[in-house]
Formats: sequence, C-alpha cells, structure tokens
Amino acid sequence: MAGDRDSSTIITTVTITAAALIATYLIYRTIRKSSQKLIGRVKQLYIYPIKSCAGIKLDAADCNIDGFKWDRRWIIIDENDLFLTLRSEPTLALVQPSIEDGQLKLTAPDMPPVAVPLEVAEGATSKEIKIWRTNITAFDCGKEIGDWFSKYLNKSNLKLLFKPDTTPNRYVKDDSIWGVDGQSNDQCAFADLTPYHLTFTASLDVLNTKSSRQISMQSFRPNIIVETEEPHVEDHYKYYHIKDTTFRKVKNCERCLLTTVDPNTGVRDVAREPLKSMRTYRKSADPRQKNSPLFGINTAIDRLGPIAIGNSVFAN
Repeated sequence: MAGDRDSSTIITTVTITAAALIATYLIYRTIRKSSQKLIGRVKQLYIYPIKSCAGIKLDAADCNIDGFKWDRRWIIIDENDLFLTLRSEPTLALVQPSIEDGQLKLTAPDMPPVAVPLEVAEGATSKEIKIWRTNITAFDCGKEIGDWFSKYLNKSNLKLLFKPDTTPNRYVKDDSIWGVDGQSNDQCAFADLTPYHLTFTASLDVLNTKSSRQISMQSFRPNIIVETEEPHVEDHYKYYHIKDTTFRKVKNCERCLLTTVDPNTGVRDVAREPLKSMRTYRKSADPRQKNSPLFGINTAIDRLGPIAIGNSVFAN
C-alpha cells in the first residue's frame, strides 16, 4: 500500500512539474512574441554547396550554428590558392549542384556530369586558404573534379576543396574589419562573413522599379527569402525570429560586382545593374563599406532549430 502511495506521489509530482514547465515555456513564448513585430513569412530557402555556383532550393532546413547543412562547404581555388567567385568567373552561376546518393553531383553547359563524395576522401591532402581576412583548412577533392573545373573555366590547375564538419570554422570575431560586430561563437565555413544571409521581397520590388532590367532575388544569393510588405525592413531591426530560432544581424550586406551576373545566363550586365540603381538610394554610411549599396543582411544565429517555407517571421 505504501509503495502504491509513493508511486502515485511520484507520478503526481512529475505531472505537476511537467505542466509547470510547459506553462512557463508558453508564458515565455507569449512574452517573447509580444515584444516582436510580424514582418512577413519565409518564402524560399536555399543552400549554395559550392561558393559562387548555383543554389539548391529547400522546403525546410535545420538551422545550425555554422549555417544550413552543406551550405558553402566547397570552394574552387586556383594554382595560387586564391578562391574563385562570380566576380571574376560569371559562368560559375551555371554550375548546378545536387545532393543525392551520398554525393555532390554537378552539371554545367557542355560538360559531362561529375560527382564527389560528401566526405573527405581517404588520403586527401589538406590546405590552408584565406577567405577575405580569415584562414580556414580544407581538403582537396581530387584531380578529376579539379580537371573538370579547369576545362569548364579554361584555367589551369584548379582545385575543388571541401570543409568537413569535423574541422574548425572561421569566426567573425577574427575578422579585422567586422570582428567587433560579431559574438564569440559566430562562425561559418566558406560564406563571406556569417552563416546566414536574409533578403526581403519588398526591397526587391522597390529595386525593380528603378533598375533598367528586372533583377532576380537569386542575384543576391540569399539563404532565407522573407516575403514582406515593407521595403528595407532590415534597417529597423536587429533580431529575426522564425519558429524557435533567432537570427541576429551582424551587418547590412554591402553589394558588389557579383550581383551584376545574371544567375540564369552567367552573363554580367554591361550597365552594372543592379549596382547602378542601388547606388542612387541605398549607399552605406558606414566607412567600412566604402559607399557600397546595401541589400539584405548578414546574420549569425542565437537560437537553433528547424524552419520551413511558410513560417512567420517576427523581428525586434
């Protein structure tokens, strides 16, 4: 009898504790939401497995400390160990990746399909390279894929490097220009600075009323596209909340020559749109950005979790 009473007491205590925790969490979420403004919803999600190559559209994704899984985990370097991007090689936009059967598969115009494993090959050599102002170690994916890119771009001795999850990332705090704006654990692999890039549809709508040609959001290579009614909402908020995740703006994103490449043709716009139009109304006042026009935001992440297309986006 005493044993039954003890079991009943334990069950009651556990039930009350669980209910209290649930109630506390619901109250926390209510208070959290009350201080935030609904600004839109997630319209599209993307990863770009190879830096400066085409993206892969997602329906949902887990938000990790260093970005979506497989986002910007590969990079192309030349014989001088300098990384290649759309700034100098616009036809990289036409290299289309897919991830299936344990491989990163690639296609490109007038090239045979090729694939590399989603892991470091046995005996692969490592190499330390510099991405802007910070260094990172990655592994050579082999001669076959290096020759494939060399032929496609008509350049000698190119290599494709892979950064696995088991090796250190680059940290924002180590960046000589933007380190003061990051926090100690902000990190990424081959992205320019931060693990996530957010853009907003109403901002693109304004741009397309000014540009001499219609600009695709893919020209800006975002991870998360937020459907909004207010243009340049990113000027007003630091934190962006999607379900249980929280993204923190490190900086507004200054735009460069990369945006002038049409992602559908791999051809650079001779009029330098959208840069030409953005410079008339979106110039940065931050001297570190050297009068570059701003579009979208570079963010780190403070709260991890899953997100999906259609999720509401709150900001504060």
